[in-house]
Amino acid sequence: MSFRLRVAVVTAALALPATLAFAEAASLDEAVSKALAATPIVQANEASVAAARAGRAQAGVKPNPTVTVQQENFFGTGPIGVYNQAEVTVTYGQTIERGGKRAARVGVADGDIGVAEASARVARLDFAAQVERAFIDVFIATEVVRMGEFRLKTEMEIEREAL
Repeated sequence: MSFRLRVAVVTAALALPATLAFAEAASLDEAVSKALAATPIVQANEASVAAARAGRAQAGVKPNPTVTVQQENFFGTGPIGVYNQAEVTVTYGQTIERGGKRAARVGVADGDIGVAEASARVARLDFAAQVERAFIDVFIATEVVRMGEFRLKTEMEIEREAL
C-alpha cells in the first residue's frame, strides 16, 4: 500500500466516527416506518383510492336532468329594431336507465377501487423493499468500515513493531 493511499485511508477512518456520531441508529422496522411516513408515494396512492371511491359514489346515482334553452331570430326577421317572429325553445330531458346500466357502472367502479387499493399495496411494499435493501447496504458498508479500521489498526501495530 502506498504512503498516500495509507494517509487517505487513515484520514477517512479518523473522520468516520465523527460523522457516524450524528447519525441516528434505527432498527429495520423503524427505518421502513419513517421512510413510508415521509414518502409522497403513499399519499399519492391514498389519493388514487379516494378518487376511485368518489367515482363509485358518482356511479351509484341516477343521471342528472338537462335543461336546454335555444333562441333564434333574436332581432326578428323584419327591419332592425322590430322583434317579430323571435323564437325561444326550452327543453327538459331526463335519461331513464334500463337494462342494469347503473349496476354495471357501480360494478366497474368497485373494480376500480380494488385496482387502486391493490396498486397502493404493491407500491407500498415495493418502496419498503427498496428501503430494506438500502438498510442492508448501509449495514454491510458499516461492517466493511469496521473491518477496515481493525485491519488498519493491526497493520499500524505491525508496522510500529517492525520499526
